[in-house]
Amino acid sequence: MDMKAFNDLPADAAKKIIEDACHSPIVGQKIADLRPFQDFSALLDACDVQWFNLPDDQVLLTLEHHPKIGDLESLRKKYAAVAEQAKTEQGKMGEASEETLADLKKYNELYEKKHSFRFMVCATGKAPEEMLAIMQDRIGNSSLIELRQASVEQAKITRLRLQKVISA
Repeated sequence: MDMKAFNDLPADAAKKIIEDACHSPIVGQKIADLRPFQDFSALLDACDVQWFNLPDDQVLLTLEHHPKIGDLESLRKKYAAVAEQAKTEQGKMGEASEETLADLKKYNELYEKKHSFRFMVCATGKAPEEMLAIMQDRIGNSSLIELRQASVEQAKITRLRLQKVISA
């Protein structure tokens, strides 16, 4: 779909596209209400503004919609409805060694225990070992810093997802 088609959608349909990309009904509604957008870049910028103005409790709610990095079983079961999307976003996870998957599981658990929310990284194009290194590097951060980083990562994911749906 192009920008004109997105701008011309009924509000509920536009909201759903944005919500599917970022898992926030608040951002979805605000973006639907802000239409029309001059171009794709303006849409992405508006999404960033709305996303980075979400209250922390709303950001935390969106994190629950993401599979844990490296949790292939979770990708198959819990996220069956969006499995293809998740698979492409974590596409290189299928190449991970059992040792790397075990380490990812271990660090996911440690991360969630420390921060009380799911680890977020824009996994597209990253090797499993790279994501593990990122997780190991970030686990020592404060929860506030990690929540901000999760927001940055979600914004990247949202942009990538919208690029798959709306042509620039």
